[in-house]
Formats: sequence, C-alpha cells, structure tokens
Amino acid sequence: MLLGRSTRPPMLWALAASTVVTLATAGCTGPDGVSPLPPGAEVTSQHPVAQEWRLQYEWAAPREFYRDGFELYQRAIHTCMSAYGFTYVEAPWYDDDIVAQVMNPLHRESAEEFGYHLPPYGATAASIQSDSSAEFIAAMEGTGKNSLGCGMRGFDYAYGGLSSEVADQWSVILSGVSAAIAGFETTVAGLDARAQWSICMSNGGYLYQGPDEPNTEFSGLPEISEKELRVRIADLNCDTSVGLTRARSEYERARLNAWLDLNSGAVLRYTSLLRDAEEEVAERTALLAESGVKALTQT
Repeated sequence: MLLGRSTRPPMLWALAASTVVTLATAGCTGPDGVSPLPPGAEVTSQHPVAQEWRLQYEWAAPREFYRDGFELYQRAIHTCMSAYGFTYVEAPWYDDDIVAQVMNPLHRESAEEFGYHLPPYGATAASIQSDSSAEFIAAMEGTGKNSLGCGMRGFDYAYGGLSSEVADQWSVILSGVSAAIAGFETTVAGLDARAQWSICMSNGGYLYQGPDEPNTEFSGLPEISEKELRVRIADLNCDTSVGLTRARSEYERARLNAWLDLNSGAVLRYTSLLRDAEEEVAERTALLAESGVKALTQT
C-alpha cells in the first residue's frame, strides 16, 4: 500500500539492510594490533562490525543521494496530489545511521535503550496524512491497473530508470563482501571466544551458548522488557571482557580489505553509476520545480 511506504529510501536501503557486513580499514596495525581507520574516517564506536562500516565510507552510505532522491519522491507525490485538489503532507527524511549503530554489539547506548530490538526509524507517510477520505486514497493509489495513483507516479518519477541499476551493482558488492567475510564462528578463535562468552554469561545466571540465542529470544517480542535490557547489558559486558566482537572484527576486516583489493573495479563501477544517478536526481528535481505536474509525464 503506497500510503504506508516508509520514510526510508525504498530501494537502496532495503538492499543495504539485507546483508550484514563489516568495517574495512587499511594500512598497518597500531600498538594494540588494531588497524587504524582511514584518514578522515568517523569513529562511531570501538571495533565496528555489522553495518557500521557504511558510516565510514561515503561511497557506502551516500546520504545526500538517499536524501535528495527521497525528497524528490515526496515532492512528486505532493505535486501530483495538488493537481487533484488534495493536500499531501510530505514525509520527512529520516537519517537512519542509528540502525547501523545498533547492529554493532558494542554500541552501549543502543544496548541500554533498545536491548536486542532495532530502534524505530521513520514513520510511514500514511501516519502523517490528515485526509483519510476514499477520494484521497483513490488519488494516491489509483483506481485500477491502468490508472496509476500519485504514489506510484511519484515513485516512478524519482527512482524509475536509475535506482535499480545502482541497487543491482550495490547488491553485487554486498553479496561479494558477505561471502568474503563469512566463517569466523567456525574458526578456532571464534569457537573459543564464543565458549568464553557463554561461561561469562553463565556466571551471571544466563544460560546461552552464543549471542545469537538471546537475540532470537528477545528481538521479535512486541515490547522491550527489563529482563531483555539486563541480558543485553550482560551480553555486552561479557563480549567486551572476552573480546568476542574484537576478534570477529579483526577477522572480518582483514578479509574485507582483501576483497576490496581484488574487486576495486566493482566499487568503481558502483561509484560511477551513483554519480550519474545523483546528476539525474538533480535534473529531475529542477524539472519538477519548473514544469510541475507536467514533469511526471516527461520521464
């Protein structure tokens, strides 16, 4: 239902969220054996893993492209609905960096607030509309298979013909990285760290074999309980104590570095497609401002 589309970027975000990958760093290691971050990289927490690597590399988290594309999508819907005499309230852009942060097992603030749950990240466009009439919904969704509503017309105008190619190349990168960094859990270091984590948790009265077990137990529940928060903090403290995430991060980052060295062409192709898409979004934004609803039939 188009009225219920999230305020997140509809195509590229879904791909980025579908695969868990880690931070890549380059260069020699520091005195503690941890590779330093690239020059100018933003440090969000120690030993980033999961999706936090996206926050370190602009090509991996092109915030302006996501934002500009989404705002064009909303503006196109607004323009279309206005032509039908309706007022569409544009959904605000929502910065979802916190989602990448909360997926890092060592992000303490997220653990203390959300436990094993993901944070709420963005209301749906439907939730902020003041008009719920049948006529408004028909204008948004269309009246039949041959009559596109403003929701789909706005989506096609903002993303049609450009985001799918960018997303396809992004998917290639994510799939390659995911395969390259897999396997830590079956290594001697991984098995040992997991066993030490389990012993640490049992000393606190929590009987789990690995962090995936409490995550499975709590993450799908409708509410965050006090018990979940206690377990999550114990999990984090044991993780820090035995170095589980640190070991995983070092394993994954070395393999991601190697993958990037071998697949620099794929990254270059993605960044080239991304630049072209950014230019196209800017042109469509200008055309919509100049031509109004007529622009929706010109692309």
